[in-house]
Amino acid sequence: NYTMISSLLGGAVGLVRKPVLIVPGIIAGLLVTLSFFLFFETTLFFLLDLVSNPNTLSGGGSILAVPYLIFASYPLEVLSLLAFAGLIIATNIWVLQAFAIAEREGDNARISAVVAGTFSKIQRIVFTAITIMCLVVLYIIVTFAYFALIDLISFIPLLPAVLVAAWAIISAYLYLKLLFFGTISVCEEKIKGKEALLKTWKWSSRKLIGILVFSILVVIIGNFILGIGFTASDFFDETTGYLVILLFYSIGTAYSSFAFVKYYIHSKGSS
Repeated sequence: NYTMISSLLGGAVGLVRKPVLIVPGIIAGLLVTLSFFLFFETTLFFLLDLVSNPNTLSGGGSILAVPYLIFASYPLEVLSLLAFAGLIIATNIWVLQAFAIAEREGDNARISAVVAGTFSKIQRIVFTAITIMCLVVLYIIVTFAYFALIDLISFIPLLPAVLVAAWAIISAYLYLKLLFFGTISVCEEKIKGKEALLKTWKWSSRKLIGILVFSILVVIIGNFILGIGFTASDFFDETTGYLVILLFYSIGTAYSSFAFVKYYIHSKGSS
């Protein structure tokens, strides 16, 4: 697939030709570090407490009562988890916006203009991040209701297993269909509101296998880059090692975002 190969190579070539474009990745790394500093410890202990103390949720009598019990028992922790997820999502959208601008400007892209451009598009970034958060929350609600139904009919042989398998397949399908929503939202500035979702759904038709393969390759390459950083950090003291990891995280984030933007734009041009 020419579009896939050109996007995977184009992300790397673009950064080699303009190394300064890793700056959005560095800013993203700093924001992710900030989010970990602010929310990760609370979120981690919250999740560990849920796993180690399942009796906390045993009074509901139904799986539908679990969300209420969680929020009633851990209100601050749930808000911390939402804030943590929201900041991570918004950061990823911000980086995608930076590379959408860089791709649009081409060889004339200046890092100062790219970064300034992202802040001028902050409303778009916030809209996209909130939409993704709402979709995730809606998915969780539907999933709880679905498994509550499975729980009610668990006495029927094999049917629960079939329904769980169906849930996994549908979840994977929806994930691939909407995976490029953030990319399309920041690339198509003239599209407003639900039109961005509809365009994402329509664009991904007949591309699911390509999207799956492309996303897997991007994850492998991005993690390989990050792995180099972790390996290299062993040769330095703690502070310098962190900076090395941050640098390679920034390169991996910049590469992944650039590749996603190029894949969408190239696929539009070839369709």
